[in-house]
Amino acid sequence: MKFEIYSGDWLTQPCDLLVVGVIAEKKKEADVLFVPRGDAKEFNDALGGLLAEAIRDENFHGQKGETLMMQTQRILPAKRALFIGMGTRDALSLEQIREVAGTAILHAQRVNAKIVQFVVDAEISFVAKEYARAVTEGALLAAYRFVKYQS
Repeated sequence: MKFEIYSGDWLTQPCDLLVVGVIAEKKKEADVLFVPRGDAKEFNDALGGLLAEAIRDENFHGQKGETLMMQTQRILPAKRALFIGMGTRDALSLEQIREVAGTAILHAQRVNAKIVQFVVDAEISFVAKEYARAVTEGALLAAYRFVKYQS
């Protein structure tokens, strides 16, 4: 597995799976759907509102561990996008970032994605080095398969 870190316009980068971690509202009511903001809003705008429509259709709240995968309809260079709920901002930790990365890799394997791009939200207050390390650790742990004694 190869990891690369770069900065730039993530909407123009080709990949098989674009992973966007989303932060939920503090309200826990079941009727409060995730509202695209930040990176998710950019994505929604680029797709002409398709993300907002998918959020309504799938009843996506952005709670911890909740996922929403969608095709980009060839509007963007990324083939698919995966939105993973990271819970509320005050409960966010590096361990949670690892879990998000692990979840993303499991979804990537399921759809046979070779190039996975993680979008780092500018609003997340971790040092970039810590965030990158947590994503790498979570991805490697999720992708690991012990096959030595399998026949």
